[in-house]
Amino acid sequence: SALGGTVHFLFGEKVTPESSNEAVESTTVIASSTSNEVLPQFKGRVPLTTRCRPELASALKRASLQRQLDDIEPNRMQDILESALEDWLRKNGYAQ
Repeated sequence: SALGGTVHFLFGEKVTPESSNEAVESTTVIASSTSNEVLPQFKGRVPLTTRCRPELASALKRASLQRQLDDIEPNRMQDILESALEDWLRKNGYAQ
């Protein structure tokens, strides 16, 4: 199992679960909502994969293409998503 053995958490703590099920159940992430520090494993752009509703994906693609045609920044899907995510994180107290 991918979860068996030692698990390294965000801040370097090590946990050695007795079973992979315990690793899933006991996994917790501790992060400071007031810190702007970047975790050491996150340098440059990091891949982030998610799924969304088809209408959101279509609207995002349409917005991206229209903004490219109109020469308006941000116009790449990645940059639009990043901007929206930054706004949400700030609004909810997870980023400054």
